Amino acid sequence: MPHKPHVPLGLRASAAPSLRAGLAMGFPAQKALDIVYNMLYGSLLLLQQSQQHLAVLKWQIASPQGTTIAGLRKMEELALRGAIMNTFLAAFKRE
Repeated sequence: MPHKPHVPLGLRASAAPSLRAGLAMGFPAQKALDIVYNMLYGSLLLLQQSQQHLAVLKWQIASPQGTTIAGLRKMEELALRGAIMNTFLAAFKRE
């Protein structure tokens, strides 16, 4: 598969704000970076290995009134899904 520059940028766009949030929570920079990288790595690995639809994984992972569902709810409130989709569509149209 050819290198797509928007993929690393997409990961960076996710990692950078997550790192800043970790710092705001009081984690030292290296610990925050480790947490962010492990979160991204674990998420991608689970997605690749599970062979399940994203919706199925979401309901398996998100517990009622838990941390994951609270984060997902906030992402929906901020329209993050639409922003990500529009980013990929914009990149696609320029190929």
